[in-house]
Amino acid sequence: EKLAQLEGLDTFEERLEVCNQALNEDENYAEALVARARVRFALAKRKALETEETSPSALVEPALKDLGQAEIINDALPGLHLFKAELLLFQGNRTQAITSLSKAKQYDPDGEYGALAEGLQEFVNRRVDRAIDAYNTSIQRNPKFVPAYLARARAFLAKYDYPNAQRDAEQASDLDSSNADALTLQAEAR
Repeated sequence: EKLAQLEGLDTFEERLEVCNQALNEDENYAEALVARARVRFALAKRKALETEETSPSALVEPALKDLGQAEIINDALPGLHLFKAELLLFQGNRTQAITSLSKAKQYDPDGEYGALAEGLQEFVNRRVDRAIDAYNTSIQRNPKFVPAYLARARAFLAKYDYPNAQRDAEQASDLDSSNADALTLQAEAR
């Protein structure tokens, strides 16, 4: 599978190229659109740091466009809805984000995505302990699921539990050394 190459790549530009190649081969490859959306958002955040662009809408627009196309092709991808919720929360659109989290739970009720979506919904509603319980479930279902470690690290930070936040951020970084969020969370937990 073309997207399996993403794990070994160090730069966002390389990842974007692999996503674009996959989409050139099959424009209806929904998973490639979701992966490209993630890369585009990461690149937009990096560019914002360089140019002082502060508009959340401008940062998420290209990624949301890819996710919209992916939804048309295959709406049943829980990872699509989780990432869409993340982008909507970044924009401050809590209501639509919760709708996306509900879809992720619907499409993966017994998997790591469903548990992560449950945790994010609890976190958005400021029920941090319940969120951590759901993140624990997500990690139990898939011990290599980086988004669950990142989410749990954020929840521990919200509780001022810096050692556990640091541990989860380090675990996420060990699993995906190119994950900028893991590095940011490690710095915040120190």
